[in-house]
Amino acid sequence: MLAWLGRHQGFDALTARAEVLLALQADLDRLDTSATGGARRLTALGLQDDVLVLSAPGAALAAKLRQIEPSLLAGLAVRGWKVKRIRIQPQPPRQGAPTPPPTPKAPVPASAVAAFEALGRQVDDPGLKRALARFVARRRRSGP
Repeated sequence: MLAWLGRHQGFDALTARAEVLLALQADLDRLDTSATGGARRLTALGLQDDVLVLSAPGAALAAKLRQIEPSLLAGLAVRGWKVKRIRIQPQPPRQGAPTPPPTPKAPVPASAVAAFEALGRQVDDPGLKRALARFVARRRRSGP
């Protein structure tokens, strides 16, 4: 399969770009000594026109990394990379499992609707009387 892909012109360029990014990522991992528990904080997304694009997990970390950009540039220069500027893209926080759809409410029993209707006839407060009448009317329209 690699031989077949190697015959296509674009694959060679893609392979070369991937190799550059892998080597750059290895150097970034060595420079980023503050990563905790082996977790990668920086991910190389691209290098074009001496601008390195990095991904950081979250806006707060991206802001912190912007502060140490000069030391990252110096460290990359020592390792032979020609990078003049770093652009850091914060990644949005990962979402947890999707929330399940709400469970439908059980219908209000007809006996309860009748009880609310009887209560509405006994109540003196006009606001409460209207609210109970609207509730009973809605329940009767929606069915059993």
